[in-house]
Amino acid sequence: MGIYDRDYYRDEETRSGSLALPKSTVGQLILANVVIYVADMLVQGQLSDLLSTRSGQLQQPWLWWRFVTYGFAHDPSTIMHILFNMLGLLFFGREIEAIYGPRAFLRMYMTALVVGSVFWVAAETFAPLPGPAGAAKLIGASGAVTATIILFVAHFPRRTLYINFFIPVPAWLCGIFIVGSDLMGATGRGAGGVAYSVHLTGAAYGLLFYKYRWDLGALLPARLIDFVQRRFGRSAARSNPRLRVRHPDEDHHHEDGLVDAILDKLHREGEGSLTRSERRILEDYSRRLRERRGM
Repeated sequence: MGIYDRDYYRDEETRSGSLALPKSTVGQLILANVVIYVADMLVQGQLSDLLSTRSGQLQQPWLWWRFVTYGFAHDPSTIMHILFNMLGLLFFGREIEAIYGPRAFLRMYMTALVVGSVFWVAAETFAPLPGPAGAAKLIGASGAVTATIILFVAHFPRRTLYINFFIPVPAWLCGIFIVGSDLMGATGRGAGGVAYSVHLTGAAYGLLFYKYRWDLGALLPARLIDFVQRRFGRSAARSNPRLRVRHPDEDHHHEDGLVDAILDKLHREGEGSLTRSERRILEDYSRRLRERRGM
């Protein structure tokens, strides 16, 4: 696939000169979270209370839809909860979506929400925190955002990231810092109201998704994914229909994903933004394409 064959070149005319909903899945997820947050503030937290996952929910199958909806609700008493989650999704999610495609990225994200909440509810069922049964409540996208960040770190371990926006560190060290902080926090079993176990579950899922391409989201009904994407404003027909699974004899699939991410960066930030290694990857990839075509 050439650079001019990609969606963002074919759709350039329709994008310019018009105001529309975000076309990326990341943008649509952020918009959905912000809209729900604002609506929740207007009703003084009643919406997040309705959408939240509760301990003891495993015994209430009629409420299992909350295993997903909790991830779109945030603490209405502070903006920091949603701000940090959406910044993480924005900074790290775009390149991951470029690698896997919007449909597969959405499945990964939604599945990370489900896995995190189910694990949390199971932990609360067998080792509940002090307090009335069923009183513990889970809200926030942190688990799915953590999965996205760790997936980014796995793909780009040497990418320079900035802790607190000014301390440069390699991505792999940032990943260790995130997981280490959550492990330390988990020893206090949710100290400060933070569900560290959900973060750690998201981190583990991100690593497993990278290593084994565990597309557990494929188990979700296709109609559900199509419905979510239509609600977010993207036609399901324009999405990647299937996640390509990486087999030992298909390593070029992994390289295709890296090239997609580099070309997306080239489109967004210009040629001057590419590193030496990224230029070399593009040159080698182009050379192999020419060789396969007998050019």
